[in-house]
Amino acid sequence: MMAAVILLVASQYAGSVACLVGAAICFVYPYLVQLLLQRVSASTDIIRRSLVVDALLTGLVVGMVGYSPTACIVLVTMLTVSIVIVAGPVALAIGTPLCFGGAWLTGRYYLTDGVRDLDLVSFACLLVYSGYIAWLVYRETSRLNTEHRREFSLRHELEQAKERLRPFIAPQLDRWESTPQVRRKRLTVFFSDIEGFTHLMDTVDETAVARWLNAYLEAMTKIAGIYGGTVDKFLGDGMMIFFGDPDSDGPVADAYACVSMAVDMRDKLRQMSTPWETGRTIHIRIGIHTGYCLVGSFGCVERMDYTALGSAVNQASRIEGVAGRDEIVISESTFRLLRPWIRVKSLGKVALKGLSAPVDLHRVEELTCHGNGKYLSGRVQLLS
Repeated sequence: MMAAVILLVASQYAGSVACLVGAAICFVYPYLVQLLLQRVSASTDIIRRSLVVDALLTGLVVGMVGYSPTACIVLVTMLTVSIVIVAGPVALAIGTPLCFGGAWLTGRYYLTDGVRDLDLVSFACLLVYSGYIAWLVYRETSRLNTEHRREFSLRHELEQAKERLRPFIAPQLDRWESTPQVRRKRLTVFFSDIEGFTHLMDTVDETAVARWLNAYLEAMTKIAGIYGGTVDKFLGDGMMIFFGDPDSDGPVADAYACVSMAVDMRDKLRQMSTPWETGRTIHIRIGIHTGYCLVGSFGCVERMDYTALGSAVNQASRIEGVAGRDEIVISESTFRLLRPWIRVKSLGKVALKGLSAPVDLHRVEELTCHGNGKYLSGRVQLLS
C-alpha cells in the first residue's frame, strides 16, 4: 500500500532521481515496518498492525498533496479494500479515523493556506464511501468463502458415503459420476444356482450355512470382477451377472469372458470346504445366454437399481433352471459366438418355461481357445 504512496509523492515533488529513491524505499519499507512492530509489540499479527500504520501514513500524504482528487481516490480505495480484505471490518473501523486524522493534521500544519474545509469534507465522504464499498466486498467474499467451505464439507461427506457404499456397487460403476441412461445393448447374461440349497437350510444349522453362503458369494464376486462381469444381483444362493455394459470388448470377447468365468466359479466351488458334516457335496447349475436387453437404471426416486431387463435375461434364467448338476449350459446364440474356441455337447431342442418354442442348448465341455485367447489386465481379449 505505502509503495504507491511513496512513488506518488516522489513523482509529484521531485524528478527522476527522487522516483528511483522512492522505488528503492518501496522495497525496504515493508521489512522496516515489520521489524519495528516486532520490536515494540509481542503480537504476531504484524500484517494487520502494519495496515493500520499505513492508514495513518496515507492520511498524512493526502494532506501533503493538497487533497488531490486523483491521489485521494487511488490511495483511499487501495487502503480501505486492502484493510477490509486482509484484516477485516474491525481494522477498517480503526484505520478510517486514523487516515482522516492524518489528513487533517497535515492539512493544518503543512499547507500554507491552512485547512480547506471543503476538501476535508470531500475527503471524509470519500473515506466513508470507500469504506462502505470495501465492507460490501468483504461481506460478499465472506459469503463466497462460507459457500466454498460448505461445498467442500459436502463433497467430503459424499466421498465418505461413497466409501461406505463401495462394497454394494458394481466395480464398473464406481467411477461413474452420473446415473447411466437406459439403453438397448447386446449382453451375455449369466445365472447360477446352488443345487438343493433350500433343503440344506432345513437340515443344517442356519447360522453356519449363512456364513458359508457369504464366503461363497464373496469368492464368486471376486471372480466376476477379474473377468469384467457386472454383478447385477444376488438371488438367495444364486447370482445374476452380465457382460457387455458398462464396458465391452465386443460380443465375442464378452461371451468368452462369461463362459471362462463360469468354469472358474465351478472349480472354485469344488475347492471350498463346508463348515458342516453331512457327507454331501455342494453342486452348482449355470445358464448363459446372449441377446439384446434394456440396461440402465430402473426404479423410483426412493430406490434406483442398475440392472438389465428383457427376454434375454428371462431366457438365461430358464436355461439355468434346466441345467444339470455342475453343468454350464449355453444357448445357441452364445455358442455361435464361441464356436472356434469351445467344445460342447448338444442337448438338442429343449422346451423352456415361458418360451413359445423349444430352443437349442449346449453343455460346455471345454474351452479350447487354440492360442487365440489371452488375458490382459484381467479381461479376456480374443484375436481373430
